[in-house]
Amino acid sequence: MEEPSRIEKVNNGSLVAFEEWMDIYSCDIERFAFQYGYSPEQSGKVAEATFGKIVTVVKTYVNEDNIQLELYKIAVEKCTLSELISPLPSGILAFEEDEQLHHQIVQLTREERLVFILSRFHSMSDEEVAVIIGISVDEVRRSLTATFHNLEGGSLEKRLEFLDKSYRRVRSSFRKEMVFRDPVKNLTEVRVEKKSITKKVLFSWIAGVLLLIILLTISVVTSDEYKKSSDEKYLARLKTSFENEIATKFKTLGLVEPKREEQEFYGDMNGHDERQQFEELTKKLQMQITANERINRGNVQEQYEEIMANLEYPSEMIAKLLKNPLTDDRAASEAFIKAYINEVNWISSLYSVALYEYEGVISEKLENGTIDVEKLLL
Repeated sequence: MEEPSRIEKVNNGSLVAFEEWMDIYSCDIERFAFQYGYSPEQSGKVAEATFGKIVTVVKTYVNEDNIQLELYKIAVEKCTLSELISPLPSGILAFEEDEQLHHQIVQLTREERLVFILSRFHSMSDEEVAVIIGISVDEVRRSLTATFHNLEGGSLEKRLEFLDKSYRRVRSSFRKEMVFRDPVKNLTEVRVEKKSITKKVLFSWIAGVLLLIILLTISVVTSDEYKKSSDEKYLARLKTSFENEIATKFKTLGLVEPKREEQEFYGDMNGHDERQQFEELTKKLQMQITANERINRGNVQEQYEEIMANLEYPSEMIAKLLKNPLTDDRAASEAFIKAYINEVNWISSLYSVALYEYEGVISEKLENGTIDVEKLLL
C-alpha cells in the first residue's frame, strides 16, 4: 500500500505531520512578516497567529499547493491587521547595504510591497500572487514593473540576492507551542497599540534643527576619513554577525563552541575551518582599511556567504531541497549528498565528543533519574 502523503496525514488529524509541515513553512512566513516591515519579535508572533488559524482549516484542503496559498493569504491578513514599528529597528541585518535596501522595500505602498516580496523572495508566480493578494494578474505585473523602476541603485538583482541571504540569517522568534493556543489571543498579542505621534514629530523636528545648526558650526570630516570610518563600522558589524551566527548554531545544538586550546582535541569537528577562513578574511580587510584602500563590500559579502553556507544544519538543507528539488540536476544532487553527509558527520562527531567528555556527569544523572533517556538520545 502506498505511503500517505504528508498532507493526507495532516488531513487525518496527525499532529506530528502538521508539526513537520509547520517546520518547513514557519520560517518562510516569519521571514515574510519581517520583509513586510515587522521586527523579528513581531514577525514570530505573526507566524504564530498565522499557523494558529491555518490549523483550524487545514483539513479542508487536499493539495499542499493550495494550503500554501491559503497560508500566505492568512499571513497577509495578519500583517494588514497589525501596526508596524516606526522607525524600523536598525542593526538587525549584518550589512548596511542590505539594511538600506530593506528600508526602501518597506517604504513601498502596501500592494507594491506585498507583490514584490511574494514574487522576488518567495518564488510565487504572477498568478499565485494575484490569488494571495486578491488583485488581477495584470495589476501584479504593473506593480512589479513600477517597483523595479522605483528601487534605487545599480546592480539591483545582485543586491536583492545578498539581501535574501541576510533575511535568512535573522534569528527566529517563532514559538511552536503558541500555535495551538486560541488564534484570537495570538492576534491580540501581535497588535501594537497606536500612540499619538504629534509630540514625537515636534521633538524630532526641533532635534533635527539643532543637529543641523551643530553640523554647520563644526568642520566636516574629509572624504577619506569618512570612508575609513564607514569601513571600520562595516568590519565591526561583520565580526558581530559572524559571532552571533556561530553562537546561535551551537546553542541550537545544545553545545558550546570549544576554546582555542581545545582545538587539537576536537579536531575539525567544530567548524573551526570556517572560523579560520573568516579570520583570514577580516585580517585582509583590516589591512586594506589601514592602508586607506576602499573595501569591495559586494566581494566581501560573497566570500562571507560561502563561509556561512558550510555551517547549515542538515535540517536546513533538507527544507531547502524540499522546496527546490534537484531531481533533474545530477551534478547538483551529487554535490548536495556530499555536503549533507559531511554536515551529518560533523554534528554526529560533536555529540560523540560531548558524550565522551561528559560521560561521568551523564552516568551520574542517569543513575539519579534526573535525565530523561529518550530526550537525551533525541
